[in-house]
Amino acid sequence: MTIRDYIQNQVFARRLQERATLVIYDPARRYRDIALDLATDQCRVIDGSLSVIEQRELATEAMTDLAEGRIHHLVVWLPAKPPREATDRQGDPFAVFAAIGAIFPQGDGDDFASICRLAKPDHVPEINRLFEEGEPSFELIDALDAGGSWPKLKTLLHAGSAREILLGVLAPDAQQEAALKADPTWVGEIREFCLRSLGHRLKTRGQTRPSIADELWQVLLYSEFFFDSAGDVPPELYSLLRVGEEASDLVYEVCNELRKHQDHKQRYLDQALEVEEQL
Repeated sequence: MTIRDYIQNQVFARRLQERATLVIYDPARRYRDIALDLATDQCRVIDGSLSVIEQRELATEAMTDLAEGRIHHLVVWLPAKPPREATDRQGDPFAVFAAIGAIFPQGDGDDFASICRLAKPDHVPEINRLFEEGEPSFELIDALDAGGSWPKLKTLLHAGSAREILLGVLAPDAQQEAALKADPTWVGEIREFCLRSLGHRLKTRGQTRPSIADELWQVLLYSEFFFDSAGDVPPELYSLLRVGEEASDLVYEVCNELRKHQDHKQRYLDQALEVEEQL
């Protein structure tokens, strides 16, 4: 899914389903085309970059149509910052529509970087690096999929996500184990995968699944412990290898799956005890 599709379907369309009316404040004009593409026979879109008076009248007419069931949704796109204070709302000709419906952005989770992380969870460390260098374009965010598709790992493990790749390396079934043994070319790919998806550079020089898995078990289990402790760990443990904060959701997903899945429970317990003894 492209970042545009994610924003349109998972952010804007979902809020319209909940509140029927959505006001999008977009001073950077980043989301204008996405908002305008929401227009259908049942969804009226108001473009606030045109005549304010005319668009305000069109929005009022649309609200009447919405109330009387002639349309189902109303979107107002505005190239302006959302009003923060009461005085700002008094000067906003579309504030009443925002009060009735939903607004975007709504909270810190609606900033562009957070949306990109949610849309591309397999590439969070790489997304963070892109934003450190400046604000990336939609095309640059989408290019991460082409650059990090991990075709060998996905094929050998029959995996479709970063979570499934990690589970396949940490706790493979018999078919996955055999596939990894038969084709060692996946090793270079797993190193890049760990760096880009976890922010962790593998230290082991081993070329086999067990040697790589041993390091990943310790890194993931210690990372979960570190995140659960909010970083409040003994000084002796603080320098141990762990993933970046941006990969915490992926760590929790993988560890939770290992704990709850009947096929992995015993392996998780054995590995946890071994890592505990090592540390």
